[in-house]
Amino acid sequence: MQNETQQLVDRLFKTGGHFGFQKSRRHPSVVQYLFGTKEGTDIIDLEKTAASLETAKTALANIARNGGDVIFIGTKDESQTIVREAALEAGASYVVNRWVGGTLTNFAEARKRLARLQDLITQGETGELDRKYTKKERGMINHEMKKLTYNFGGVRKLERLPKMIVVVDARHNFIPVEEAKKLGIQILALAGTDNDVTGIAYPVIMNDSLVGAVKTVLGELAATYKAARAEYVPPVAIARAPREGGERRSFRDRAPRGGDRGDRPRRPFTARKEGEHPRAPRAQGGRPQASRSEPSHVPKAA
Repeated sequence: MQNETQQLVDRLFKTGGHFGFQKSRRHPSVVQYLFGTKEGTDIIDLEKTAASLETAKTALANIARNGGDVIFIGTKDESQTIVREAALEAGASYVVNRWVGGTLTNFAEARKRLARLQDLITQGETGELDRKYTKKERGMINHEMKKLTYNFGGVRKLERLPKMIVVVDARHNFIPVEEAKKLGIQILALAGTDNDVTGIAYPVIMNDSLVGAVKTVLGELAATYKAARAEYVPPVAIARAPREGGERRSFRDRAPRGGDRGDRPRRPFTARKEGEHPRAPRAQGGRPQASRSEPSHVPKAA
């Protein structure tokens, strides 16, 4: 373990993962992860970064073993490709173009857009779009598919809320971070020294702008998630045993409510209204009938 930790520290050091931002940009919540300051630039303690990463990997592995979903998020230009590759390697969902507000907090509506995208993709694969729509209509549908793919392409297979989000630069991607906090979803964030890590369960303080450093950490997380996900065993549906005396009967085969009527015809619901079965007077237990006297507001004839 000590050798692996030291190797990770060396790899991060070679990629420049220990460089923070200017001291003037430092957020107070990251002070405990700093080694010092050199020429006005914060220097990150990579040993603490490696320890934080190990803790985050343990939490990520527990979620994967239990079948929980994870979303990798990185919408900055320098991290989009890395985040997409890491998510595809891990077999997880991802968002790299644009985070649509309410994807988590209004997941029911987001699922409708995901279902629409999946339906259009299925129709395109089966050739149904060519058979059902004209050339002009297909052009409009293709435009809709491009827009939906741009916004939801990486999460189109997501059927439930994730158990964790992995964010590159929590300051830049503050909207999904705030949504996850509201819903109690765990947050694993690769954060620079200018990030507010308050409320983030697993912060990994490092240089979140250098491609090499981000790729190193995401590679570790993707490998951990993939290996733990392979250990997940889906629950087996337990069939309900039949009742004693034979198989379970359908509700259509059961006796009607009130016992077996035999050949006796069912009384029509409107029979009482038609006068066949008049209502019993109140003296015999019936309900009181409305008075048929003239309304009080109608003046009597002189």
